[in-house]
Amino acid sequence: MLSNINGDKVNFVYSDGFQTVWNIDFGDVFHLADDEWYHVRIEIPSNNRFVSCSIDSVKKLAPAVDINLKDLRIRFGTNDTPDFFTIDVPPISVKDIKLFEDKKLKYHWMLARHVGNYVFDELEKKKADVKNGEWVMDAHLIWKKLLSLDCRELPMVAYDNKTSRLFVSEIDSMFIFHLDGDAPMVSMKVRGTPIRNAVNQIFYDSSRDRLLSYSMHDSKLAEFDFNTLTWAGSIDEVWPPLTGHGKYYDSSSGKLYLFGGYGNHLYNANFTVLDVNSGVRTTTDLSKDISPRYFGSFCYGNDGNFYVLGGYGSKSGHQEEFPREMNDIFRINIDSLTCAKIGEFSIGQEPVMFSSSMIFDQKHGIFYTLSFNNAKFNTAFRLVSTSHETDTLVKYANPVNFSFHDTDSFIDLVFSQDSSRLYAIVANSRQNRINRLNVWSLAVPPISADDVLTESYSQDRKNNFLLYLAIFLL
Repeated sequence: MLSNINGDKVNFVYSDGFQTVWNIDFGDVFHLADDEWYHVRIEIPSNNRFVSCSIDSVKKLAPAVDINLKDLRIRFGTNDTPDFFTIDVPPISVKDIKLFEDKKLKYHWMLARHVGNYVFDELEKKKADVKNGEWVMDAHLIWKKLLSLDCRELPMVAYDNKTSRLFVSEIDSMFIFHLDGDAPMVSMKVRGTPIRNAVNQIFYDSSRDRLLSYSMHDSKLAEFDFNTLTWAGSIDEVWPPLTGHGKYYDSSSGKLYLFGGYGNHLYNANFTVLDVNSGVRTTTDLSKDISPRYFGSFCYGNDGNFYVLGGYGSKSGHQEEFPREMNDIFRINIDSLTCAKIGEFSIGQEPVMFSSSMIFDQKHGIFYTLSFNNAKFNTAFRLVSTSHETDTLVKYANPVNFSFHDTDSFIDLVFSQDSSRLYAIVANSRQNRINRLNVWSLAVPPISADDVLTESYSQDRKNNFLLYLAIFLL
């Protein structure tokens, strides 16, 4: 079967290796689109009367041919058989291959669960090899690196969830990177600096297309002017730096919400609300209801509540008084600021901390966040989920290495509704005078290795089917 979407041609062709025996044109009754799946069915009857080919509901018959069904090889895409050699083919998308014998399903390759470059059919475990294949399912399993940027100091990062732009502020430079597209990264020299008394304290205000930097101690703000490329209102503060706090900005109300953090040997459970337009700032100590902590995941649930998951801290807030990992989930009401524990989860044998932000799937009541072992400098992050109805952390995708030090690195998780992708934003701890910022991408819904990787079956390779594919779409 041959197709040319641009030329609106679909043909069912039979060749004996020397010449074309027949060529059936579907183009007069069927038109392909590049974003649709089509059910293709080829029937070769044992009586050799007619060969039929169907695309969805359109069926055409071809004259009988003498086909040796005892030596059957099925190929998609490229072909290195001498009589039919061709490599001049575009990428193709294939899934759910079924082979029937006397109307009985004999083999079924779903092209989902796989081991490297081969798959097994669902019935007889018949092996099929894949060459030049790209498993689209792996985009839900394997984090893809989108950006690696070396910075002379720990950068500050803000995400624009309207356009999926990432702003990176570093010493005398500003970088703008489009996470969802192929646009090149924009780099510009700037004057001034954002406020620096915490780790990663800038955010993007989509209502007024501006970048703001905030203080962890008062209502001061510094604004980046995209016209003059200048940070206006920058100040040098002498407060002890704070790290590991959570933040959320509501562009519709102009309010910035902050929770937790660590500095000057103290963990805190402060919930701060800053109106960036009026400058009104209030801070409420919630430590009577929730233990002070840092590196707990923080998010707004679009249900009138904020949520805090895990972290590291102590009941008193003092660093020297029995600090530990937190394995709890709290809900904080946006109006009353009442705080209630809604669940716990098991964290296993290794210590664990979390990204400063998490994603809340309100429909299913599931929280997605990034976890990592904070007891190791060379550690790895892992996407996990939990809910207030379960006591476990479910792991997804592959672990990704990074270097962590609590005052010299950060890790964040954001979600793009347009591309249905999660982005892990990771500022690695300083090495060789460089802080490296990496951005990783994972398709939604995320899956685990158990959902993809199948067990191996030992078989004689002469009984294998060979499937040549340029790309899989599952």
